[in-house]
Amino acid sequence: MTPTTLKRTPVLIVDDEPSGRNSLARMIEEYCPELTQVGEAASVREAVSQIRLHQPRLVFLDVELRPGSGFDILDQFDPVPFKVVFCTAFDHYALRAFRYAAVDYLCKPIDIQELKQAVRRATQVESSFDQQLQLLRENIRRREINKIALPRRDGFAFAEVNRIMYLKADGSYTHFHFQSDPSILVSKRIGHYEGLLDPIAFLRIHQSYLINLRHLQAFHNTKNGRVTMANGEELPIARNRKAVLYERLQQLGMM
Repeated sequence: MTPTTLKRTPVLIVDDEPSGRNSLARMIEEYCPELTQVGEAASVREAVSQIRLHQPRLVFLDVELRPGSGFDILDQFDPVPFKVVFCTAFDHYALRAFRYAAVDYLCKPIDIQELKQAVRRATQVESSFDQQLQLLRENIRRREINKIALPRRDGFAFAEVNRIMYLKADGSYTHFHFQSDPSILVSKRIGHYEGLLDPIAFLRIHQSYLINLRHLQAFHNTKNGRVTMANGEELPIARNRKAVLYERLQQLGMM
């Protein structure tokens, strides 16, 4: 089957800057043969009209529109009947909020490889977007990361960050352990979450373990170092991580 005979995903581009719409349209045409552009919009009102007219399955949505925002568009739909890839020039904090909600986004200026990856995820993964959107808006509005979306085979689990006790590596998967709730297995490597979770509160103490220091009960600085977590579980510390843990506990005033 040739690319021209493939069933393409209809997409809409929403950006209040003509140069942004034109640039993204050119990249989609040249590098994303699985997509077909069905329209574009420069405002909230125009976008809502175009979405209802063309019924796209994927919308590239600028976060900041003048006046209004991309969220104002999504407020017009319940549930949101299309996938969304946000396009943003937001600051570092807001980008962390996107990552915690497992929502696809592209930073301006848009990189071609990142565009391809976002398109691949958006067109291949079937999941409800509404809970992710709610989490994203909550995290951005409060300017505080309270919850994280954890991808599962059947969608997402939403967990409070402070309730995470530790993460355990399992090849290409990661087990999230909580003090009282059942553990959750997610299909991402532990390294992904080491780079995502707050580096002050979470520390990699071993190749297989990333712990939340809020749930640390005891640090055993012995030859075979280990820690005791709040539920009584004991976890090993790698030899080259003991000094790092000791220093971090001193910085936090825990020793």
